[in-house]
Amino acid sequence: MKERTQRQIWGWAFLSPTLLLFFVFAVIPMFLALLLAFKDYMPARGFWGSPWVGLQNFHDIFGNVLMRDRVLRAFKNTLFFTIIFVPVNIIASMVIATLIYSVDERARKFYRSAFYLPTVTSAIIFAMIWRWLYDYNFGLLNWALSWFGVGKINWLGDPRWSMFAVILAAIGAGPGGNILIYLAGLARVPSECIEAARVDGANAVQRWWHVTLPLLRPITLYLVVLNTIGSFQVFELVFTLTSGGPASSSTVLVYEIYSLAFANGYYGQAGALSLLLLLIVTGFAVLQFKIFRTDLEETRPPTIFDKAIDGVSNLIEWTAGGVWNLIQIPSELLKKRRATARGTGQLRPKLRLRLLPFFTKNAAHVILMPLSLLLLVPMIWMFLSAFTPGVYLQSTPPDVRPKNFALDNYKSLLEATMSPRTSANTAQTQPRPAGEKPPLADNWRDFFRRCKLFRWLGNTVYLALLITFLQSMLSNLAAYPLAKIRFKGRNFIFSLLIASIMVPYQALVIPLFIVITNGIPGLTGIQLINSHWALILPGMCSPVAIFLMRQYIQTLPGSLEEAARIDGCGELGIWWRVILPLSKPILAAWGILSFTGIWKSFFWPFVIIGYEPYFPLEVGLQTIQQQHTVEYGLVMAGATISAVPMILIFLLFQKQIVQGLTAGAVKG
Repeated sequence: MKERTQRQIWGWAFLSPTLLLFFVFAVIPMFLALLLAFKDYMPARGFWGSPWVGLQNFHDIFGNVLMRDRVLRAFKNTLFFTIIFVPVNIIASMVIATLIYSVDERARKFYRSAFYLPTVTSAIIFAMIWRWLYDYNFGLLNWALSWFGVGKINWLGDPRWSMFAVILAAIGAGPGGNILIYLAGLARVPSECIEAARVDGANAVQRWWHVTLPLLRPITLYLVVLNTIGSFQVFELVFTLTSGGPASSSTVLVYEIYSLAFANGYYGQAGALSLLLLLIVTGFAVLQFKIFRTDLEETRPPTIFDKAIDGVSNLIEWTAGGVWNLIQIPSELLKKRRATARGTGQLRPKLRLRLLPFFTKNAAHVILMPLSLLLLVPMIWMFLSAFTPGVYLQSTPPDVRPKNFALDNYKSLLEATMSPRTSANTAQTQPRPAGEKPPLADNWRDFFRRCKLFRWLGNTVYLALLITFLQSMLSNLAAYPLAKIRFKGRNFIFSLLIASIMVPYQALVIPLFIVITNGIPGLTGIQLINSHWALILPGMCSPVAIFLMRQYIQTLPGSLEEAARIDGCGELGIWWRVILPLSKPILAAWGILSFTGIWKSFFWPFVIIGYEPYFPLEVGLQTIQQQHTVEYGLVMAGATISAVPMILIFLLFQKQIVQGLTAGAVKG
């Protein structure tokens, strides 16, 4: 009994720091999100002092003609984005992953890196690149369309094309994450099943359709849920490319929530819309998981819908099989011709016939190589333009050939981010006694004090390192009792943490903003706005990290813990000396993912940090982009500074990144 009580105490003790942060920055905002939709929130009166208005906020967003049109347009655009983006992204990811898995290991690593590289850059940086590609006069896209005799398209200024421009940019970001997860799933497909289908006479398409695809179904459903939730949360692309325009033609739900709350001050109406977003995304996730569970049971009789799906599947299979046979016919004819030629002593076949087996054998490379290069075009464009003088960039067509490389763009970027000298930063420039030379460090100190670019970069590095460290340690500390210590309430706490993963954080931005600016309503008045603590404290608690580390710790043998207890170690000693050292692989994998995620984050820092010296790099570069929209060289120089560290991290730690991305999606 005493031992059970001690484990109970230790279990809650390990969880207490995480639960405190989770309660303040997750549970309370979720509770406030429910109440905010029915209140007319006024910052001056506080949350509890603001009047209760019932359903008035919902009446405003659907009853007011002007607001109703904007909200309905946002719903329509979000749904349109989801319907196009999710199927295209999932199907493309599945096909590309299958092709990558069919090539040798060296080529597989190359294609994996090529398709994932666009993903490592932040959405803001990627949107900056695409904003230039879409430029009406100097953009690469209109220049490429001119090759086919197509006139210029005003991608961002024409309501007919603005939403398509956002979708194309989202697809252009590359399905890198999905591909990595599919590759992990393909590696776990039993080779015996594939070989049995081969023995039964199934061709490659039939083996993929009847064996591989059904075994990948759990991963597909997981990615459908993940991509759907992500499509309802799109913000950065719309914010940077179109700002919801023109005439609200590209406004999506999250951008409308941001516009209502932080641009127009309609917090109550924004809260009502956030609640609807919360219900839609959470409901869809729950529904998908329910369908997945029902599908596994396979006990229900087939419905008309199931029969329709089977009919469509048979049609696709018949079409794919016919296409495959057409591809194989020339190869079989070539084999027969070769055999006849060898037997009769005739001359060798013509060159075009000799090349045919090469293309059939290397069909994966023929498809993958141009696709990977196409996805890398924006990245290559960014790097080249960052060193190309502006006169070449603003020409028709734009010229980024490797010539006349210069650092003028970076000089302009530094000048654009230099603050004027003030009395605070010119003290070291005051006249000195004759013969006394100013220390060299004073010049550098003055430069870094005045240059906002390096200050933003330093803020980003500091925040990414600190939050990653604190988040990883607290998550591992919380995961240990959830995995290894039996105590009352463990399953409930774990279920609550997992349930919070399905909640879109954009739906909690406004209540979290209230907590940060005014403290916990009714309890404290601590204000964290315009400080790095507003980013650090909410970032320290990550349910996803806790889940992944719990799954990993569960795989560790329990004999190690028992041996430590026999040697006299307490629960804290077991965690510090046994669990934590053995968790280095998952800590490294998650640490890299967390670091890159914090580096790329934009929405929450943009909302909560309004003091320029505290800007992270992404927020600072966005302000530069807004001020210098025509100076593409300057903007691309800033984008390069942000993207290069993430690319280097990916190239150096591919193994850890792949492990972290696939840990929770693929079961061993």
